[in-house]
Amino acid sequence: GVQTCALPILGEILGIAGVSGNGQRELADLIAGVEAPTTGAVTVSGTEIAGRGPRAARAAGLAYVPEDRLGTGLAPDLTIAENLVLKRYRRPPVARPPFLRRSVIATEAADLMERFDVRASSTDTPTRKLSGGNVQKVLLAREMSNSPRVLVVASPTQGLDVGAVATVHQLLLDVAESGVGLLLVSEDLDEVMALCDRIAVIYEGRILATIDAAEAELAVIGQLMGGHLEPQA
Repeated sequence: GVQTCALPILGEILGIAGVSGNGQRELADLIAGVEAPTTGAVTVSGTEIAGRGPRAARAAGLAYVPEDRLGTGLAPDLTIAENLVLKRYRRPPVARPPFLRRSVIATEAADLMERFDVRASSTDTPTRKLSGGNVQKVLLAREMSNSPRVLVVASPTQGLDVGAVATVHQLLLDVAESGVGLLLVSEDLDEVMALCDRIAVIYEGRILATIDAAEAELAVIGQLMGGHLEPQA
């Protein structure tokens, strides 16, 4: 029963702020095509993707970094290189069906690791051996390698140490600066306030208000997150 929420425009970071259990995870999954809505629409650059699955969402230009990094986002027993091409392994240049081009995969992986500051001994390192921050950077690198129009990111710094949080925040700002619309779903209000251009507050599956971050007051957003204020226009 999550209400429709406008996706971010290009170059904007739109935050979805809410207390855990208020529908933000379902909203992210619906937008990314993981779940199908019972009603409503999800449109990316004029293409309707609701109920058509993750592949249709990717084809329309949407990328998704889920909250569960290793359980859902990546295959922990595969190498960094294999995870980085996981959604492109059937297409050129990483494949010349029915064969994978191992040298191309290794070169692309090394480039992405450098661009996204993934710290590991080699592209063949199993992803399960990485720190949480490096796992998140691998996920961001893979999703951005498809040159999306919109990136949906759920709880991007949950459980990370201070240094990794700062690095991931800067990567997200760089993504928006490159012209991608970024939808940030987070229970960390400080994170939302620091990164976002607009903030939409979700409570019991409803978007209660959407506020320009420059005009946002921490106390008001906190009250909205707890459902203590009337919905605003």
